[in-house]
Amino acid sequence: MTACRRAVALGDGDSASGALEGAWEALSLRGPFEAGVELAESVCAMAGLNDRAAGHAQSVLAHALMVCGRSGAAHAVCDRALACAISSGDQLCEAWVTFRLAMLHFDEGRIDEARAHCATAMQIARELGERRLQCLAINQLGAVEHVVGHTDEALLQFECALAVAHEAADRQLQGSLLGNIANLHFSVGRMDEAHARFVEALAIARDIGDHRVEGNMLCNLGMVCFVQGRLADAEEASRAALVVGRELGHLRLECIVLCNLGIVFERQGRPDEAQTHFEAAVRLARALGDRLYEGQFLGYLGLLHSRMGRHDEARSCLESGEALPRGVSDQFGLGVLLSSRAEAHYLAGDTVAATASLAAASTIAAEVGARPSSEIGLALARVSSLIARPRTTN
Repeated sequence: MTACRRAVALGDGDSASGALEGAWEALSLRGPFEAGVELAESVCAMAGLNDRAAGHAQSVLAHALMVCGRSGAAHAVCDRALACAISSGDQLCEAWVTFRLAMLHFDEGRIDEARAHCATAMQIARELGERRLQCLAINQLGAVEHVVGHTDEALLQFECALAVAHEAADRQLQGSLLGNIANLHFSVGRMDEAHARFVEALAIARDIGDHRVEGNMLCNLGMVCFVQGRLADAEEASRAALVVGRELGHLRLECIVLCNLGIVFERQGRPDEAQTHFEAAVRLARALGDRLYEGQFLGYLGLLHSRMGRHDEARSCLESGEALPRGVSDQFGLGVLLSSRAEAHYLAGDTVAATASLAAASTIAAEVGARPSSEIGLALARVSSLIARPRTTN
């Protein structure tokens, strides 16, 4: 950071842009992310910056804005960076900015655009022999396939990316990719495989000082503990993840952990705390423009309202929540939410609607290959058992 600031003070745009990339490499792992935004903005504001240097500086700024949750600003910066990269004939910068756009489109639920930008970035990366970007683009394609329920294809992409990371001896990417593979195992209910990969990824992250992946893995391990019924361990891991996320300024991680803590609190019989955390998670996801997570979080909040007898509030949350995963083709999220709607319908006295929602959720579970031990599978079993019980009258 010192070298970058010195170059800015001297008006040396090329040196400032190069030093910025080095500084962001460290800040993106250890934070604080906002420091990266401030540093990148100082470089981008330099007078007389040539297109090549401007493209690289704006690419860094876009990434820093993204991890801070400022996606609207990141979009505008990406557009400027792409124009500079094309103007200067800098194909590598063009590829990186295209990849950033793929990530933004993915977070917004624009799946087709995300897939197309990933493919473009990956093709350029292959032509240039840029293995790190190639690996990241393959990984993002895996994330796209995962969210739409193509789990076999997603796993193939993740493992392909991991092989590239091993070839490049890139431990940071190895840890991140192991986490993605673990997430896939978790989503379909392969808990032993998920736990092993999460632990492996956490060990790598701690060894190399990658606090961002460390926070993500603590968050995910918390949910493994929850599914296994270890509620105290789930709360401990989630609280540790929340500390890391807030220290980094990683708002997306923070909103996920807030929801996870709400899930744990509800199971522990602490509904008021659960509601507070679900509502905070919804607000933050909405502020981030993350429709995928907003829909999921509304589902959990709606189910809590239903269990507390607040059926109008439950209906509002679940109807709003269902529209979001449908809009972003999030099959896993939709399956869980439909299970929640089935339970809410039943608790409101509408067994016919409950049965229909349960059938729709079961169809999705079969399509994505979710095991009984997955989140969808556990939700289906819970609701099926509930609906099968004979109703009592007073």
